[in-house]
Amino acid sequence: MAPKTSASPEKPVSPAAALAALFNVATVDDSDALQALERHKRLNDIFIAAIKTGDKYTFDRALDAGADVNYAAGAPLQQAAAARNYIFLRELMTRGASAEGAIAQLENAQSGIYRKPRLDEWGDRTGRFSYKNKEDEHRWSEISAQVKVLKDYQKVFISDVMPLETLRLQHETLQELRALRREVTEAIHGKPMQKPKLKGPGNI
Repeated sequence: MAPKTSASPEKPVSPAAALAALFNVATVDDSDALQALERHKRLNDIFIAAIKTGDKYTFDRALDAGADVNYAAGAPLQQAAAARNYIFLRELMTRGASAEGAIAQLENAQSGIYRKPRLDEWGDRTGRFSYKNKEDEHRWSEISAQVKVLKDYQKVFISDVMPLETLRLQHETLQELRALRREVTEAIHGKPMQKPKLKGPGNI
């Protein structure tokens, strides 16, 4: 009788590989709403995985492909805050991610965790709390840390990053308007003739 061989565990698929596979499948027919929704969900799941692993390449590609920065009630911001990834936080907020929504979702989840103040022998609060189990205590601390990161960075974003981003967008818009004006002028009057450079006395 042949000895039993244990099946080797499957290697986890990286976010980059999952995204490549998603792009390599046949184009989804836009008329099939269910397929389009499933494809969009898979894209957002890959997007979240890229944030968790700090995969900037896949993060950027997923954003360009239409990943939702407010997916699952603020999950992208929550994961970026958990990883203390301020590059991702900046990019997400610049693209319109709602810090208020992500914070509200975290605080709502935290409110469902049982926590009871500890009292001393005189019945006064000690500043410490009791939880049902260690997992709840860990989850409470984890959420508190995420909320703090988001609130602190939101202040920095509003005071420092947003004004710079506004100026950058204004500059890009001005450049695009100038290019459009040049195209319209050339379409109406034709391209300006290139004048040949005259040779100077020293070049004869």
